Amino acid sequence: MGIMKRLIGWGRRARMTAVVGAVPTAAPGNSEVTFVRCARVSDLHAGEVKQLRLRGGHEIALALVNGVIWAVEAYCPHEGWPFKWSEIDGEEGRAPHLLCGRHGWRFCMDTGDVLDPPSFDRMAVYPVRVDGDDVLVGLPGVM
Repeated sequence: MGIMKRLIGWGRRARMTAVVGAVPTAAPGNSEVTFVRCARVSDLHAGEVKQLRLRGGHEIALALVNGVIWAVEAYCPHEGWPFKWSEIDGEEGRAPHLLCGRHGWRFCMDTGDVLDPPSFDRMAVYPVRVDGDDVLVGLPGVM
Protein backbone atom coordinates (compact mmCIF):
# COMPACT_ATOMS: atom_id res chain seq x y z
CA MET A 1 0.00 0.00 0.00
CA GLY A 2 1.28 3.44 -0.81
CA ILE A 3 -0.01 6.96 -0.61
CA MET A 4 -1.70 8.72 -3.52
CA LYS A 5 -2.53 12.40 -3.48
CA ARG A 6 -6.18 13.41 -3.83
CA LEU A 7 -7.00 16.85 -5.16
CA ILE A 8 -9.45 18.83 -3.03
CA GLY A 9 -10.88 21.92 -4.70
CA TRP A 10 -10.02 23.38 -8.08
CA GLY A 11 -7.54 25.80 -9.57
CA ARG A 12 -4.37 27.24 -8.11
CA ARG A 13 -5.66 27.16 -4.54
CA ALA A 14 -6.37 23.44 -4.62
CA ARG A 15 -4.88 21.53 -1.72
CA MET A 16 -3.65 17.97 -1.57
CA THR A 17 -4.54 15.37 1.02
CA ALA A 18 -3.15 11.86 1.36
CA VAL A 19 -5.34 8.96 0.31
CA VAL A 20 -4.29 5.41 1.07
CA GLY A 21 -4.33 3.23 -2.03
CA ALA A 22 -2.16 1.28 -4.39
CA VAL A 23 0.47 3.46 -6.04
CA PRO A 24 0.88 2.64 -9.74
CA THR A 25 4.14 0.85 -10.44
CA ALA A 26 6.59 1.51 -13.23
CA ALA A 27 6.84 -0.70 -16.27
CA PRO A 28 7.58 -4.37 -15.51
CA GLY A 29 11.22 -5.09 -14.79
CA ASN A 30 12.06 -1.51 -13.83
CA SER A 31 12.32 -1.13 -10.08
CA GLU A 32 14.51 1.99 -10.02
CA VAL A 33 12.76 5.22 -10.94
CA THR A 34 13.70 8.87 -10.89
CA PHE A 35 10.94 11.39 -10.24
CA VAL A 36 10.84 14.11 -12.90
CA ARG A 37 8.74 17.29 -12.82
CA CYS A 38 6.48 17.11 -15.83
CA ALA A 39 3.41 19.30 -15.33
CA ARG A 40 1.50 21.55 -12.98
CA VAL A 41 -1.63 20.37 -11.20
CA SER A 42 -3.34 23.59 -12.30
CA ASP A 43 -2.75 22.61 -15.97
CA LEU A 44 -4.70 19.35 -15.64
CA HIS A 45 -8.44 19.20 -16.25
CA ALA A 46 -10.67 16.50 -14.80
CA GLY A 47 -11.37 13.68 -17.24
CA GLU A 48 -8.90 14.85 -19.91
CA VAL A 49 -5.75 13.04 -21.04
CA LYS A 50 -2.68 15.26 -21.44
CA GLN A 51 0.25 13.88 -23.45
CA LEU A 52 3.79 15.02 -22.61
CA ARG A 53 7.31 14.38 -23.90
CA LEU A 54 9.88 14.32 -21.09
CA ARG A 55 13.64 14.20 -20.85
CA GLY A 56 15.23 11.07 -22.21
CA GLY A 57 12.53 10.78 -24.89
CA HIS A 58 9.91 9.41 -22.51
CA GLU A 59 6.35 10.11 -23.61
CA ILE A 60 3.60 9.81 -21.04
CA ALA A 61 -0.06 10.60 -20.65
CA LEU A 62 -1.41 12.26 -17.49
CA ALA A 63 -5.01 12.24 -16.37
CA LEU A 64 -6.85 13.73 -13.40
CA VAL A 65 -9.68 11.35 -12.50
CA ASN A 66 -11.82 11.60 -9.36
CA GLY A 67 -9.18 13.80 -7.75
CA VAL A 68 -6.26 11.41 -8.42
CA ILE A 69 -3.49 12.06 -10.96
CA TRP A 70 -2.55 9.01 -13.06
CA ALA A 71 0.47 8.58 -15.37
CA VAL A 72 0.61 5.96 -18.12
CA GLU A 73 2.49 5.41 -21.36
CA ALA A 74 1.45 7.79 -24.13
CA TYR A 75 0.46 5.25 -26.79
CA CYS A 76 -1.75 2.16 -26.89
CA PRO A 77 0.51 -0.93 -26.84
CA HIS A 78 -1.68 -2.58 -29.50
CA GLU A 79 -1.25 -0.26 -32.49
CA GLY A 80 0.38 2.87 -31.09
CA TRP A 81 -2.74 5.06 -31.05
CA PRO A 82 -2.16 8.17 -28.87
CA PHE A 83 -4.03 7.92 -25.58
CA LYS A 84 -4.58 11.70 -25.72
CA TRP A 85 -7.40 10.87 -28.17
CA SER A 86 -8.93 8.37 -25.78
CA GLU A 87 -11.67 8.47 -23.16
CA ILE A 88 -11.59 7.77 -19.44
CA ASP A 89 -14.18 5.72 -17.60
CA GLY A 90 -13.73 7.08 -14.08
CA GLU A 91 -16.43 5.30 -12.13
CA GLU A 92 -16.15 6.17 -8.43
CA GLY A 93 -14.94 3.36 -6.16
CA ARG A 94 -12.51 1.66 -8.56
CA ALA A 95 -9.41 2.50 -10.55
CA PRO A 96 -10.29 4.35 -13.76
CA HIS A 97 -10.21 2.68 -17.15
CA LEU A 98 -8.61 4.23 -20.21
CA LEU A 99 -10.49 3.44 -23.44
CA CYS A 100 -8.32 3.43 -26.55
CA GLY A 101 -9.82 5.74 -29.15
CA ARG A 102 -8.88 3.38 -31.99
CA HIS A 103 -10.51 0.08 -30.99
CA GLY A 104 -12.21 0.90 -27.69
CA TRP A 105 -10.12 -1.55 -25.69
CA ARG A 106 -10.01 -0.71 -21.99
CA PHE A 107 -6.91 -0.60 -19.81
CA CYS A 108 -6.81 -0.34 -16.00
CA MET A 109 -4.95 2.87 -15.14
CA ASP A 110 -3.77 1.36 -11.83
CA THR A 111 -2.23 -1.90 -13.06
CA GLY A 112 -1.93 -1.37 -16.82
CA ASP A 113 -3.86 -4.61 -17.43
CA VAL A 114 -5.88 -4.85 -20.62
CA LEU A 115 -9.53 -5.50 -19.76
CA ASP A 116 -10.80 -6.48 -23.21
CA PRO A 117 -9.58 -9.45 -25.24
CA PRO A 118 -8.03 -10.18 -27.67
CA SER A 119 -5.19 -7.81 -26.73
CA PHE A 120 -2.73 -9.17 -24.18
CA ASP A 121 -0.38 -6.18 -24.10
CA ARG A 122 -0.29 -4.23 -20.85
CA MET A 123 0.29 -0.49 -20.84
CA ALA A 124 3.04 0.90 -18.62
CA VAL A 125 1.90 2.86 -15.57
CA TYR A 126 4.12 5.18 -13.55
CA PRO A 127 4.12 6.39 -9.95
CA VAL A 128 3.04 9.99 -9.36
CA ARG A 129 3.97 12.45 -6.63
CA VAL A 130 2.63 15.94 -6.10
CA ASP A 131 4.81 18.70 -4.61
CA GLY A 132 2.75 21.88 -4.27
CA ASP A 133 1.54 22.56 -7.81
CA ASP A 134 4.21 20.34 -9.42
CA VAL A 135 3.40 16.88 -10.73
CA LEU A 136 6.35 14.49 -10.59
CA VAL A 137 6.35 11.15 -12.42
CA GLY A 138 8.71 8.25 -11.62
CA LEU A 139 10.48 7.18 -14.81
CA PRO A 140 12.80 4.20 -15.20
CA GLY A 141 16.36 4.84 -16.31
CA VAL A 142 16.30 8.67 -16.02
CA MET A 143 19.06 10.44 -14.13
